[in-house]
Amino acid sequence: MATNPQRMQFNQSLKSNFVESFSFRGHSADGRYAFVIEHRLHQTAQGVVLTLSLACFDKQLTKTYTIHEQQLLSSSQLEAFLAQKTWQQCVFSLQSGSFFEIGHDVLRGKLHSHAGSFSWHLRLQRHHQTWQLNNRFWYLVPFWPRHKLQLADINIKYLGKINSSHVDWAGDFKGSSCHYWGYGYPNEYAVALTHQFNSNREGFFCGFSQRPAAKIAFNLPYCSLATLKIGQKTYHFQELTQCLRHQVTALDDYHWHIRYQNADYMLEVEIEGANPRLTPWVSWQDMSSNVIKASPFAQGKFTLYHRQSLQVEECLHSQQVFLQSRLPENTASSDEGFWLSP
Repeated sequence: MATNPQRMQFNQSLKSNFVESFSFRGHSADGRYAFVIEHRLHQTAQGVVLTLSLACFDKQLTKTYTIHEQQLLSSSQLEAFLAQKTWQQCVFSLQSGSFFEIGHDVLRGKLHSHAGSFSWHLRLQRHHQTWQLNNRFWYLVPFWPRHKLQLADINIKYLGKINSSHVDWAGDFKGSSCHYWGYGYPNEYAVALTHQFNSNREGFFCGFSQRPAAKIAFNLPYCSLATLKIGQKTYHFQELTQCLRHQVTALDDYHWHIRYQNADYMLEVEIEGANPRLTPWVSWQDMSSNVIKASPFAQGKFTLYHRQSLQVEECLHSQQVFLQSRLPENTASSDEGFWLSP
């Protein structure tokens, strides 16, 4: 492994705008519900802010329920938090009485707001299947790239409940955990993840495109990388020497289309998120007033071709693609709050 996927990357000597987040995503067994629970540390000019957030999605009702809390940590609180060293065994209580606990076998917490409280208590069945980029320098070089992503476990089964005055869910969920760290977020990006295909074989896809802000008259190319796994076969599109050559044909608020290629295969990925009237979405404001949008119910088509013959090797579909994007034209003012209309 390039690096321990559970180890905290945050430290007290980091410069302003460093962000580290560890999140859990899941879909219910019947495909109706989904959730995202995120734990985030952000180094600001005022100090380190901890954010705990929960988003719940109901596909049938096209509803999204959100709650979050933020707290500026004192030096002693930050020191105690970082002394835990790993996101696999991590506990914290906020001043309001909200709290979270991440354990090897459990994920639980509670958040309070003027509109009520949300609580979750989920047993975890981890499979310890990590997705990391093959090139170890991606993680070992501290300041390049400035944004680093890995999936600590691509196949987690959850058993338990999520409750509030609006939500009363109990049962099985399936999903993954995601670990991100870096200086802010890419100026423009899309990332997609799914582990559910129209196939009796187990599968997995994770891919992204990102590019920095351009101080020149034309746009820079996207840096894009991906992995597709279906059954016993895994297809990597991760060569750093080729990462600028994958062709992004669409990237907007609710869509992402790209054609990847390696020495042997081409992979066409079409992610369709539809609009918020038809599909539950969530959007929130990051610390730089840019807007991030996400939905766990985007639809995806994944077509794998042999490069030489153009023969189709796989044609897969998914109704449960987690799609998240950040576009430079989407901004918000600070008085609009944390959660925004998608």
